[in-house]
Amino acid sequence: MGLFSKSLVRLRIESGFTAPYAFYHRNGGRRVFPFTFAYYLKLERGEHLPRPEWLPILLSLMRIPPSNELYRRFVTDYLRDHFGTEENFQSLVGPLLATKHERRDDQQTAKRLLSEQVYHLTPTQYKAIVSNAATYWAFECLVNDRGSFGPDDLARITGLPKAAFEAALKTLVAQKVARRVSGGNVKALWPASSTWALGISPAWRPTARNSTGILRIWSPVAARSPMCRGSSSAPRRAPSIVASPRCATPLKPPAPIPSTRRPKAAASTSCKSGPEKPWTFRPPLVITPS
Repeated sequence: MGLFSKSLVRLRIESGFTAPYAFYHRNGGRRVFPFTFAYYLKLERGEHLPRPEWLPILLSLMRIPPSNELYRRFVTDYLRDHFGTEENFQSLVGPLLATKHERRDDQQTAKRLLSEQVYHLTPTQYKAIVSNAATYWAFECLVNDRGSFGPDDLARITGLPKAAFEAALKTLVAQKVARRVSGGNVKALWPASSTWALGISPAWRPTARNSTGILRIWSPVAARSPMCRGSSSAPRRAPSIVASPRCATPLKPPAPIPSTRRPKAAASTSCKSGPEKPWTFRPPLVITPS
């Protein structure tokens, strides 16, 4: 068992997939991976090394960004096994890695905090959630609150039609990201948590664009109701509805109020101000291919 296979198994477990079968099939299986499950098992056993173009796919599926120190270690272990001996590796690659890399304690802290409340979405679940605005906003309210919601509650919060949320909640229950509770309401399986979805196949790109388009189309919905209240006494703000200059889609600013002219000699106590700054938002955490 080489260094790469050990690193692959360790990172797969740390990413939340305790079994190889769960990692392969919950991430889309053969539709996403460029090889079969049987071949993937050979990678974990150290019987084969993957092609270089497969490494970014594996790293993305394990949710490891390029800025993470684990990314560099994973690629380094791959190169060590590829060159065969440590002498070959040090003579060819060693000088390139001579620069001291600082350890990112903030990354480790964030990883520990998220490890207890992050759940992975399958490709089918992700596509269903971003299929339309009602399903997306219903999912946002459910996972960002510990309470339960019905079609009436979601329609009142978002301003969207009640009939749309009746179909949306059925979709979320069918996709096993929510469950029915007493009173006909629906509650998230992972309340007050974070979800990670991933699009690695070219077929996923339209879906990722659709999720961003829904946020742009329905930004007034979030502007009207950035708070979701459930069973707790304090309201919770959905983390995807925050002010950010990234991916900003401003609302139409209000027209300025006309003012009357005053004589120059008269002292004016009013101050002039421009139109209000537009509300901005940032989409939720969705890892998509560059």
